[in-house]
Amino acid sequence: MIIGIAIPILAFAVFSGFFKDEKSGRKSYGILFFALSFFALVFFFGEAQPELVFYPMFILAWADGLATVVGYKFGKTKLDFSPEGKTVEGTCTFFLVAFIVLFFGKYVHPLYDLKISWQFALYVSAFLALLEALSIKSFDNIWVPGAVAYWLLLSSIDETLVYSLAIPVLAFFAFRQNWLTSGGATAATLLGWIFLINPNPEFMVFPILFFLIGSILSKLPGHSEEASDRNANQVFANGGIPALFFMAYFVWQDPVFMVAGISGFAFALSDTAASEIGIRMGGQHFRIIGGRKVDPGLSGAVTLSGSLTGLFFACFIAAVALLPIFEFSLVHCFIIAVAGVSGNIADSLIGDWLQAKYRDEDGAIREYSVDRDEKPIRGYRWITNGTTNFLASAFSCLMACIAAVLI
Repeated sequence: MIIGIAIPILAFAVFSGFFKDEKSGRKSYGILFFALSFFALVFFFGEAQPELVFYPMFILAWADGLATVVGYKFGKTKLDFSPEGKTVEGTCTFFLVAFIVLFFGKYVHPLYDLKISWQFALYVSAFLALLEALSIKSFDNIWVPGAVAYWLLLSSIDETLVYSLAIPVLAFFAFRQNWLTSGGATAATLLGWIFLINPNPEFMVFPILFFLIGSILSKLPGHSEEASDRNANQVFANGGIPALFFMAYFVWQDPVFMVAGISGFAFALSDTAASEIGIRMGGQHFRIIGGRKVDPGLSGAVTLSGSLTGLFFACFIAAVALLPIFEFSLVHCFIIAVAGVSGNIADSLIGDWLQAKYRDEDGAIREYSVDRDEKPIRGYRWITNGTTNFLASAFSCLMACIAAVLI
């Protein structure tokens, strides 16, 4: 009750500029996100599972707090993949404190004895430390407590922990092959752990298919190397929303969530394949709104070859879901295919209508600004290619979720 009353007051104070980051001087949302996380955990678990409030908030308070102090005072080596330049020393501190809280927390508060094994504590601590290092603008005050609650909610995953090292090894291989940047490899590690370390690791096949086929297509002749290296934003834009639905399925075991999550990968592979093949096959590129000819590669541009390829790969993912191991009905697979194609269309519409476009002096259109003050000739500055993918992915997943509930 008190937290619920305090949140609007904190929000007003934050947006009014009362809380600012010492380094940048910008508004700091950390205290507001902390309060929101605490309120959400108390609301959902406070009475029935108070340990799901204690552990997440205790880790956030101590691990994040001490990591910040160590990083500021003693941090010398910055992490290459951290967008805010967080340090090795601070991240190691976060990992160590999180492990201590998880493994020894029962001695601090005996009522919350979850009997956490040291292997599980090590794994979750590594996940949280990487997640915190990738977070920006104090969003770790939301991601970290949520992640702790999620991992503690899962059961029957100890036998899959042995495979956890395979994910960072594969991500490092992708980094060495220039399929991913260092940030992209770290993001892929976090998502890969979510898809593999759970009661149903067989569903890992869908993100694997997207990653392998998408990476191979992006490396075909005819495309620049820069365009094919995925960074953390691109990895999360394509896999973040499906991961949330996968997580919901792993906790509640409702197939509706898994249909939605797989639809996200049907869209992601459909969109990637359509873009890569559409550019390489040549032919005319048209704006999806209005049908006017445009330069190849612009968001919102469509081709016949790309559209047919996108349709094929959306149906391919749906066909894989028909395998007996997954136990989906034909109706579920039809939903996955339709949602994947619909997400692809939504991606083109958002990319053409809302994504920022800029004009060079020679009249050429580009999708990035050359300086902070440049205004787009069309669309909104904050809608980038990653934002477009994220919104289209959310549309695809939500459409599939609603359809699966109704049918």
